[in-house]
Amino acid sequence: MVKTSVIALCRSAIFILCVILPQSAWGWSSNLHRAVCEVVWQQLNTTERQWLLEVMQHHDIQNFSTGCAWPDWIREKAEYRHTRGWHYQNFDQPPVKDENCLKGCLLRAIRQNYNLLRTATGQEKAEALYFLAHLVADLHQPLHTGRVSDRGGNDLPVRFQGKEINLHKLWDSRMLSRKKDEILIDIQNFAEPHSETLIWPESLQGWYAESSQIASTRVYPAYKNSAIIDADYVAEFQPLSYQLLNRAALRITMLLQYIIREHPQ
Repeated sequence: MVKTSVIALCRSAIFILCVILPQSAWGWSSNLHRAVCEVVWQQLNTTERQWLLEVMQHHDIQNFSTGCAWPDWIREKAEYRHTRGWHYQNFDQPPVKDENCLKGCLLRAIRQNYNLLRTATGQEKAEALYFLAHLVADLHQPLHTGRVSDRGGNDLPVRFQGKEINLHKLWDSRMLSRKKDEILIDIQNFAEPHSETLIWPESLQGWYAESSQIASTRVYPAYKNSAIIDADYVAEFQPLSYQLLNRAALRITMLLQYIIREHPQ
């Protein structure tokens, strides 16, 4: 009984620490990841949710939407430092040949965690679930597929609401809602009519091509050196961001449903 209480207390502490950690340091903010996975959860049926619950019981975080943000919180820990390069893949980078893949490994990391979710057990399977959902969402932030030369917009300064930030951070979180409940509503409000059939892994290449094309043909051309981000910019790109978040939720749902059908526990 005492041991069980200690474990529960530790899990609660981990959850609290995760929630209060900075939420826009790398990639879509924590609340954006959580909102995307809340949409995913709503799209799953009871049997599919039960499958996820059984997987998540082997992780310290047993809430799906919170777990989807977890990969950003642990990337600086020694045992997860190799995952820092999993969150992006520049459209103009050389082909990745390194087996360890420490830079620009987004597609490889998605495939790796997809396979682990199908074949692994215990904590490894639970971590693969959270990484897969998180990384597919990251894929839909166009600057995660941006240029090598400016590190996906991290080296491009902008001024937004009186503050100096960079283009990557603007797209990660700053021009979008801050609170998870507001984000959830916005994702649903800006949803586009959208349907597709999953063909794995060909669909993954298509999603990457879509994101990198948005980066190269829309996001970068709209940037002006040290640009002031005005209302016209937000009016053009904020709806697109929410549409992409909605696509991410749809595609994560399809991936999970496909795995669950093929590999019931």
